[in-house]
Amino acid sequence: MPTTPQIPTNAPFNEAQRLWLNGYIAGIISQSATERSSQESEKKKTKKRIPIVFASQSGNSQSLAEQFGNELENTGFEAPVYGAEEFEDFDLTNEEFLLLISSTWGDGDPPDNAVDFWNHITSEDHPRLEKLQYSVLGLGDKNYLHFCAMGEKFDSRLKELGAKRLTPRGECDVDYEETAENWFNGVLKKLDTPIKKETSKVNTDAYSKKNPFSAKVLLNKNLNEQESQKQTHHIEFDLSGSNLSYEAGDVLGIYPTNDPELIDELITNLNFDPDELVDDKKLKEILLYDFDIRNLTKDFVLAWLDKSSSESLGQTIKNTSLEEYITGREIIDLIVDYPVIFSEPKQFLSLLRKLSPRLYSISSSPNANIDKVHITVAKVSYESHGRSRNGVCSAYLADRCRKNDTTNVFLQSSKHFKLPQDSSIPIIMVGPGTGIAPFRAFLQEREFLKSSGKSWLFFGNPHEGTDFLYKQELMDFQNKGILSKLSTAWSRDQENKIYVQDVMAQEGKEIWSWLNEGAYFYVCGDAKYMAKDVDSCLHEIIEEHGKVNSESYIKEMKKEKRYQRDVY
Repeated sequence: MPTTPQIPTNAPFNEAQRLWLNGYIAGIISQSATERSSQESEKKKTKKRIPIVFASQSGNSQSLAEQFGNELENTGFEAPVYGAEEFEDFDLTNEEFLLLISSTWGDGDPPDNAVDFWNHITSEDHPRLEKLQYSVLGLGDKNYLHFCAMGEKFDSRLKELGAKRLTPRGECDVDYEETAENWFNGVLKKLDTPIKKETSKVNTDAYSKKNPFSAKVLLNKNLNEQESQKQTHHIEFDLSGSNLSYEAGDVLGIYPTNDPELIDELITNLNFDPDELVDDKKLKEILLYDFDIRNLTKDFVLAWLDKSSSESLGQTIKNTSLEEYITGREIIDLIVDYPVIFSEPKQFLSLLRKLSPRLYSISSSPNANIDKVHITVAKVSYESHGRSRNGVCSAYLADRCRKNDTTNVFLQSSKHFKLPQDSSIPIIMVGPGTGIAPFRAFLQEREFLKSSGKSWLFFGNPHEGTDFLYKQELMDFQNKGILSKLSTAWSRDQENKIYVQDVMAQEGKEIWSWLNEGAYFYVCGDAKYMAKDVDSCLHEIIEEHGKVNSESYIKEMKKEKRYQRDVY
């Protein structure tokens, strides 16, 4: 504590005067300190608390929650940010405000970190929340039928519990930033609070989703043998000069271009001129880079129905359902089957969504691959309604992205999918197909760190002879002791199909032994079937070999970040 200033003994005052002046100065300082303390106390007392809860799978909801939390704190609010899995750390019955940001997963399900929170607030005995004011922001993708379903569910449940909406629910498509900002500004307006933006700290030259880096392709090779029915590509990009950095477990964003053959077919059927200028840019170039010309959404079909006035289309939708009609169809199907005449290309372009980037799990360690980043991509190809279909980005990467070409990329952190900081901790990794990608990165990272921790990989694909991705690398990791154990499942190499969860069940006793040693358990790959089957198998292993309640055990694993999933 600072000392009170004193009148020097050599000052031109007698002893009585000096004592009186010292007392007077001390009194003024004491009074000022008391007033300041009182003001600070009053300020703390009146500081409005607005907690933000995020339900996030890929990290977007978390990033928004942290961004908005910082902005609220800078404006004078108390704005703690919680992951939905931390619901025991806050009590909604005691809160006056709540902002909730949620993505949607699978068939309208909550993200992994929000499953327990959702079960908690939907329980029959959950207390009423009459004094709570809230606002929900949903993140989703209109390519999926259950667009922003969890945002809607959270919004409805909070209202059922008696809470009052502070603002209407926000719903974001894949390009979520602007919509999210508008939602947040609406919240601030309701709070009668102007936001204090710290624009001076923003580095506009940094490469990001809004300002992607043009990376050169160093290598693009098919990992499957020629006889395989699958096409899985290992692609390496050069990040030299970008100042971009990442960690094992992160994802790479890729901006694709559309298929030129599909563009030609679309332009022909719409009777457009490919060289016609739209805002000083050729139409064919716009369709190549700027818009999603493949994926059907409910909004597009309804807009097309309105413009075509087609009784046939209306009857088709009525006889089935909008969801059923969309499944397996694309924009070109509507154009061919239910023609619409546009007076100018702009009218058609106004119906389209922006061409959004795709995210891929990074399959390299930055420490083992300086200024490089690798991804592992399976080309999506299938037949439906009499037409061959390809994935927008996977086909671009597999068929049209060649060595020395450049591709616009950006990096995105996956805070929910990381190696344990203590490299002596054992890890179990389940990644069939392209789910192997982040685990290749994990093994490279553990080799670089000279980790002592055990590693166990479960990998699967249809055929060992044609689909054993990174086989030689995995053998080398085993020979070096980096990969302690490799368990494989080749689903089509025998009469009865065998999947990774089947091999897990056979290894249940040892899996439990590893878990009992504190092992981290990772899953990467298909969310709809594989991840659910692996989760069910893990519960059974814990019940059978651990003789403990699997729900409680896995809940604790998630809390300790020992159960992590990167599923899609």
